[in-house]
Amino acid sequence: MEHTKNIVLAVGIISDFLELDNNDKQVLQLAAWFHCTGYLSRPMDNEPIAVLIAENYLRTNKFSPNTIHKVRGCILATRKDSSPKNHLEAVIKDADMFHISQDNYWTQNWLLRDELNLTCELQFNDAQWYKTHLDFLKNFLFRTAYGEKFLEQSRNNLIYENETILKSISGNEKESLSPIPSHLSSMGTREVFVLESGCRIAI
Repeated sequence: MEHTKNIVLAVGIISDFLELDNNDKQVLQLAAWFHCTGYLSRPMDNEPIAVLIAENYLRTNKFSPNTIHKVRGCILATRKDSSPKNHLEAVIKDADMFHISQDNYWTQNWLLRDELNLTCELQFNDAQWYKTHLDFLKNFLFRTAYGEKFLEQSRNNLIYENETILKSISGNEKESLSPIPSHLSSMGTREVFVLESGCRIAI
């Protein structure tokens, strides 16, 4: 539920920044509220189920076919491997990454790891987990002006932090890292991570 609330907040912030009209804002709010409703039925790849739930609700409440079509597209745009086809889908795609700019990112990251273990029986060792997230962060592209202006720096920071953790895990001091973000280099140690192996990592 916290994830859903976060996406609802994020689509509102991005919509205001982009000065979208009320119809577009309504579509995005509806899609944000419904996009995870299929999770209880199927933790992985649950967006198609969320679409069915949303469409049933929207038809029952007399929303226009055009609105339903747009909400459907926005929900499906939140799939990990999807590419947005229009500006609304781009907004919710970027909103789904809003958490990377928040102070509790690493706490949520670890909770997600536990959640995947409990609900999907997916187990990762430390190296696998941070490598998975590193690859995801490196391959993600923001599609809105808001994402490029306010979230891209957070993405770069997390790429550096994940690489730092992986370097510490591997013990390979010669491993090539992305350039350290300039504002991080002047801050000193921000956090200390204790991995399952007992290894302590300061970044």
